[in-house]
Amino acid sequence: MCADRRRLGLLVAVAPAAVLAPVLAIPLPELDHAGVEIASYYQTFALVEDGLASYTYLTPLETGAGVHVYAWLSAPLFAAGVTEAGRVVSLLAAVGSALLVWGIGRRLSGWRTGTVAAALLWLHPLFARFATRLYPEALGIFLTVAAVYAALRDEGSALWYGLALAALALGIGNHLWEASVALPVTVLYLRRRALARAGGVVAATGLSIGAVEAVQSLQPAGASLVESYSVWNHPEFLFRVSWLFRDELTLATPLEGAVSLTVPLALVAVAALAAAAVRDPTEPRLLLLSWLVSGLVILVALPRGWRYHDYYLWALLAPLALSGGLALALAVDRLAARTAVSAGAAAELVAVALLCSALFYGGAFELGRAGADRHSEIDWADGDEFREGGAELAAYDVDDASEVAFVGEWHFDDIPPTYLDRPDVVRVLVYGEVPLEGRKLASADGSPRFVGESTIDASECTVAVVRNDSGVHAVPCE
Repeated sequence: MCADRRRLGLLVAVAPAAVLAPVLAIPLPELDHAGVEIASYYQTFALVEDGLASYTYLTPLETGAGVHVYAWLSAPLFAAGVTEAGRVVSLLAAVGSALLVWGIGRRLSGWRTGTVAAALLWLHPLFARFATRLYPEALGIFLTVAAVYAALRDEGSALWYGLALAALALGIGNHLWEASVALPVTVLYLRRRALARAGGVVAATGLSIGAVEAVQSLQPAGASLVESYSVWNHPEFLFRVSWLFRDELTLATPLEGAVSLTVPLALVAVAALAAAAVRDPTEPRLLLLSWLVSGLVILVALPRGWRYHDYYLWALLAPLALSGGLALALAVDRLAARTAVSAGAAAELVAVALLCSALFYGGAFELGRAGADRHSEIDWADGDEFREGGAELAAYDVDDASEVAFVGEWHFDDIPPTYLDRPDVVRVLVYGEVPLEGRKLASADGSPRFVGESTIDASECTVAVVRNDSGVHAVPCE
């Protein structure tokens, strides 16, 4: 029986990845939050090309928020020629996160909580999105969940404590906001009266943030989340009812519905856990309560960022799944106490139903593209032509973007294009393996030339990327 339950837990944690894996091959960048994939790709590209020297300049759309640990993990596969290497890291991180959530749930409240929590995690459309995109959030979830898991396993073991601190430090290196997980880890140690270990967590968090800031000081000033999105500069966003739903409550697609309902559900979970903890402050209640609060703090501290970016929810997904798993496990126990239904059988049925739902969502809305975002005026129906044009461009081994000119039916309309406005242009540059520096696509030096409908003189470029009725092709400038 135990072996069957273990196999079910492993199946729930791993199976959705098999359905989502083909999505990794969709050409970079995807249109939903294309800027994140562009930034992540070029951070990896720069690391492979220039090593540590890549921390002395800015790459496209780079923000000062970490030292890009996901780029280090993607680099070996990227160097081997896999352009979508970062997405492979994301999918593996998602599987690892589901396995760890399963493990945490089992330790907190038994196999029923762990198995249902892993299924709930995969069922969240945003988690499926993280698993298949070159976003740092999938790795961020894995590292923060790993920190909690290791701390939970630490009962005086130097090994588990060291792993908890290592996961915390790597998470902060991936993105500064992953320091939020220090709250539940510290609360866990305080609950166990391990004051020295709790102090070590606080010290490791401060040292890790300082190390990241020191590396970032080597670069020119980049975009600042605090400056652009913080509650100190934009408190008005926090005092709108729409803050609960990011923008507005909408159930138009599973993804939009999940994004709209995540914060309200988290607040309900916080209220229920807080009320229960007042009566009996058990370790599971205090851990999940502090973990959910740490995720909500990001949305409170950066309300304008949350208004425009659904991925700010990343820190809520794991603790919310565990809270849901705990609640469903308790509901199953109460059902079994009142009926002849076995609690184990009922939990298995719930887990299988959730797994099937997650598999359906992955196949229909991610792999099948039924729910894909298309907030762009660019004709993306034949998007592969940009990847194919990029592959032709790669044959010219261009080492300076200024050698490339975009000619033909690109419709630039005399407006300098940006990365976010023209993911079609960026797709050509990505698969053309063209190095880019600077946060902006159009700048005085080191940028491609945007010619549009006219022709171009051979002296002004090395390679022309021509777009016409036959597709996108790279040809020598003439």
